[in-house]
Amino acid sequence: MVQTWILLQDVNPVDAVAQGLDSSICGGCRLGPGSKRRTCYVNVGQAPLRIWQAWQAGGYDRQWTSSTFANRAVRLGAYGDPAAVPNSVWQQVTTEARSWTGYTHQARNRKLQDVLAFCQVSADTLAEAQSCYTQGYGSFRVLSDKEEKATWEKWCPAAEQQGAVQCVNCLLCHGVGASNIAIRVHGRSSKAFLDSGARTGLALPKQQT
Repeated sequence: MVQTWILLQDVNPVDAVAQGLDSSICGGCRLGPGSKRRTCYVNVGQAPLRIWQAWQAGGYDRQWTSSTFANRAVRLGAYGDPAAVPNSVWQQVTTEARSWTGYTHQARNRKLQDVLAFCQVSADTLAEAQSCYTQGYGSFRVLSDKEEKATWEKWCPAAEQQGAVQCVNCLLCHGVGASNIAIRVHGRSSKAFLDSGARTGLALPKQQT
C-alpha cells in the first residue's frame, strides 16, 4: 500500500514527541500525544524520522496529483491522524485510488467528523464501537489480552492470519459502512496498554440517505 505520513514540517517526529507537540498531528488520541505515558505502537525514531529527514532533503516529489495514487491501495495516515489534514487532500488522494484504509481518534470532535467519510473510528471502548456499529460506521478497537470481541466485531484478518492476509488485499477499514474490526494489543508499547472504560457512546453524525 502507498503509505501517507502526517508530520510536522519544522520539527522532527522524535523531538515533537519529546516536546509534546505531536498532539497537533494526533489530536485527542489516548495512546500518547502530549503524554508521558505513551502507548502508541509507532516508533517515531524509525520510519517517521527517516521519512521526515528524506522530505527535508528534497527526496519526495511535492507536485503530486490524484493520478499519483491511480489504481493503488493507500493508507491514510501511517502515522498521524487523518483529521489533521484538510478533507480536500484526502478527496484528491482517493479520487483515483483503488481503495484505502484510515483511522481517526477525532470522532468526538464535531468540527472534524467529516473525516469519517474516509476513516474508521478508532474506538477506545466497547461502548464506542457499539455506537459505530448501530449507526453504520466502521470501527477499529484494540483489545487487552483479557478482553473478547463483540459478536458483531471481526478479528483483524491481517493479524489473525499473519502472512496469508495483508491490509492491501483486505481493505475492510475504509470508513463509512465498513466493518467493525477488533485486534489484540500489539506493538512496542503493548505492555503499557490500559483499557479505559470511562467513555460512553459516540455522538456520530447522521448519514445521508
